[in-house]
Amino acid sequence: MRKSRVNILIILILILAIVVLLLGVAISYNAFNNAGESMPLSYIITSCFMGVFILTLGAIALKYSNAYNIEINKIYADEEVNEEVVVENNDNSTSDLKELVSVVIPVTDGDIKQTAERIMAGMARKFNLVSGIYYHTTDGKNFNPVADYALYSENEIAPFVSGETLLGQVTKNKKILSVQKIPDDYVEVISGLGNSQPTDLLFLPILNDDDECIGLFELASFKPIKYNTDSVLKPLCQEISDVIINAK
Repeated sequence: MRKSRVNILIILILILAIVVLLLGVAISYNAFNNAGESMPLSYIITSCFMGVFILTLGAIALKYSNAYNIEINKIYADEEVNEEVVVENNDNSTSDLKELVSVVIPVTDGDIKQTAERIMAGMARKFNLVSGIYYHTTDGKNFNPVADYALYSENEIAPFVSGETLLGQVTKNKKILSVQKIPDDYVEVISGLGNSQPTDLLFLPILNDDDECIGLFELASFKPIKYNTDSVLKPLCQEISDVIINAK
């Protein structure tokens, strides 16, 4: 199970805030004591109120952070199961691959944006896509959205860094990932697909000949995309990679 660093950060901030508060009280008490005066009751009440306020904010922050972690951990806990759902027994893998390649791989030249759009349009015919996004990188770390399919969102698609967020984990691990039965209100947290609210997501990392991830397709649908991973989807990704690399 993966744990967010947010909890640790929140706890450290809480500890620092309490230490600063106690230090302030101690300094004030010493100042009043040296002056031969007692610390005003209002000052003590205010300090106690601030302490309770800080602890309350921390508890609220931890509550929402834990809720977020539960959803993220649920996705990663189901990762292997979801991959097995995609890897269904399919005796027609060879014919499936040939059919997919003939439909998905564009026959005309274009730049990366045009090529990715044509690829997703082809995938839509076979995968029943709701929408899709293609992210591309030139430095192996920063992935930027360069093409989309049937995406109608008021929000700008955000880039991501390899190793960060769910998208970044997929590009780092270089493994096809299927996330299924997503809650309606959860897609916007893990996905760049805006408000389309699909029930299933398929992430296809695109690798070059040096086994470096150069791109990622994020595909959304209303039902699982059931093709064999090893004999169909991985070879399809390699075919796509050759086209993407050769795009102008």
